[in-house]
Amino acid sequence: MQCRELMTQFKYINFNWIPRSQNTEANDLAQMASGHKDVADGADVQNDLTTEEYAALMSDSIEDVTELRLWSLEKIKENKAKVARAYNKKVRPKEFHVGDLVWEVILPLGTKDAAYGKWSPNWHGPYRVDQVLKGNAYMLEELNGVKFPVAFNGQHLKKYFPSMWDDGQ
Repeated sequence: MQCRELMTQFKYINFNWIPRSQNTEANDLAQMASGHKDVADGADVQNDLTTEEYAALMSDSIEDVTELRLWSLEKIKENKAKVARAYNKKVRPKEFHVGDLVWEVILPLGTKDAAYGKWSPNWHGPYRVDQVLKGNAYMLEELNGVKFPVAFNGQHLKKYFPSMWDDGQ
């Protein structure tokens, strides 16, 4: 406001831009006015400190940073737990019992039979669960009773539901 009033009293006015590095006094005044001078003065205060005072300040700073890191780590753990709870609400573990009919996925996923093209089946079966093993593993057998020599991971199985066209044997 005052600057504009003063400008009315002059016939000609020129404005020249001067970089901050060449006008430190004006820069210091502007920083004091904006409340940022305390940060700039910190460097001058450090030069006036004794070695012991400076070491104590640095030690305090390190403690603050350590506390901040520990707090951040706790927040990360809390967020991971929250994400796990949200994920686990939607996860339904697969569990099969002896006698259940299951499909077995064709691995590797996405392979196509040249004869069928995009209509290639994604699952083999149905098979019957013959034995339940530890670690979500299952021994399977064909419907005619022929047993497979290796166990199948339950992750690669899904429940078979006979359709009205199947007799479900």
